[in-house]
Order: sequence, then C-alpha cells, then structure tokens
Amino acid sequence: MATLPKNDKIKFINPYNFISKTTSVDRSEKEAGNLTGYISCSIKVKDALLLPDRNAPLGIDTYDFYRIGGKPVIPGSEIRGCIRSVYEAITKSCFSVINTETLHQRISRPDQGIVPGILKADSDGKYYIYEAEKVKRGESYDIERKWMSFKKRCVMSSFFKIKEECKNSPIPCDKLQIKNLMFILDTHLENVTDKKFITEIRNTKKRIKDGEDVVVFFNYDSENEKMIYLSVAQVSRRVFNNTVPKMLGQHNKCSGKDGYCPACSLFGTIGDNKPLASRLRFSDAFANDD
Repeated sequence: MATLPKNDKIKFINPYNFISKTTSVDRSEKEAGNLTGYISCSIKVKDALLLPDRNAPLGIDTYDFYRIGGKPVIPGSEIRGCIRSVYEAITKSCFSVINTETLHQRISRPDQGIVPGILKADSDGKYYIYEAEKVKRGESYDIERKWMSFKKRCVMSSFFKIKEECKNSPIPCDKLQIKNLMFILDTHLENVTDKKFITEIRNTKKRIKDGEDVVVFFNYDSENEKMIYLSVAQVSRRVFNNTVPKMLGQHNKCSGKDGYCPACSLFGTIGDNKPLASRLRFSDAFANDD
C-alpha cells in the first residue's frame, strides 16, 4: 500500500478533495453530428476488483464474480460510469450523480445553548415552542416526558413546565421543522430493536401528528429568527436545512432547460424537462483466456 510522506502542515486528507470542482458549468444546446467510429482497448486490473454476481450466490453473503457464459466480465455500464466520472472532472460539466437525501448528523453531546421546550399546536394546526424547565418529581409540571433509558433498559420519566416569563412569547415552528422532527424519529425507528423504545418513538410521532404537547430540546437564534437545533430525543441528531443540490448550485445535473454540459451532451442524461440520448455505447469487457 502506498504511503504519504509526513507533513505536519496537513492534518487530514479527504480523498474526495483531490480534484476541485470547476468554477462554472458550460451548457449549450445539443448539436447534430455525422461521424461515427469505435475504440477498441484492453483493461489491465492492477488491484482487487469486486463485481459480485448476486444471481449466483455461493453461500451466505458469498457471491461469485460477475460472469457471462462462464467467463468473468466487467459490465459496460461499470466502465461507462468510471469514464464519465473522469470526463466530468476534467471538463466544465455538471455532477450527474449526487446525494439528494436529507443531511443529518449524530449528536453525542448537546451543544451549549440547547434548552428544553414544549411543542404545542393551536386550533389552526400551527405549531409553537414554549421554553420550559425541568422540575423534580412531585413539583407542579405541565408535561411528563417518557423516554427509554439504554443504561437501565427501562422507560424513564422526566417532568417539565413552561417558564413563566415565556408563556406569552412562543417561538413559531414551521412545517419544515416539523418534517425534520419526524425524520429524526423515523431514523431512530430504523436503527433500534427494543420494543419499548419503538413504542415510545411511535407514540411521540402520533402526539406530534395529533397536535398534542411534546417535549423538545432546541436552540433558537432570536436575533436572526433561526432555529439552530431541534429534536425530541434525549441524545439525537441535527437535521440540516441545507441540501447537496442547494450547495452545488449550477453544478446540479442538467435538466435540459438551459442546455447540456459537455458530459451530458456526450453521455446523455435523463433531464427533468428534456432527456438526451447517449452518443456512446460501452460493450462488456470479457477476461482473456490466459
């Protein structure tokens, strides 16, 4: 394995930052061509290559290498994808494959400034958050919050009441923030197996949907009127309002509305408005008999 010389000035090297994106994307209308041809080449594998044939399992989680007619094969689609990625990097092209999922981050320790609150819905279905404080068992409270303790393996209770000075100054909570809360709960449901914990998460989801009071933890920037952190979990996740498509700007994949970048013009694209057929065809690479 290759190693890099020690450099105290470089603390970390992200493998995805070797090639920076271009400052802009060149887009133009498609042009008709009248030339055809082909390139015949060979591929020499210099490192481990994993292309499992999921239709031919050899055992539990064990698969044979992808084959056609008994011969190991690299599908043309795999070669096409590799070459397109390089072509996108060296030309002023869009990023054809991007992550459009919601961005979120695991929070092991809540940041400073995060305080408890009670999420309430009014008669019109609009949500508000009232800053609250935790009180001891036996004291007067507005809501009892139940949650699953991983250490004690049982359902615990904590008690909260709205701060007196905050009763008339609720913080509005928009639809996106409610959607993010649901996303956090759904993420937990996908990763837990304890039936009691699953029940508590589902109950919390139902209470939010029904507009019932729910305890949340939040950090609100009142000066800029911006919610920085919002969660219903004891230790949870931060959901970012920003997305990869928003950050990429004009580097998002071509839709055809403003023309096509060099890569889409050559390799084709399934545009939202005007799809474009590929001008290239990659055949499968069969292994030599030797």
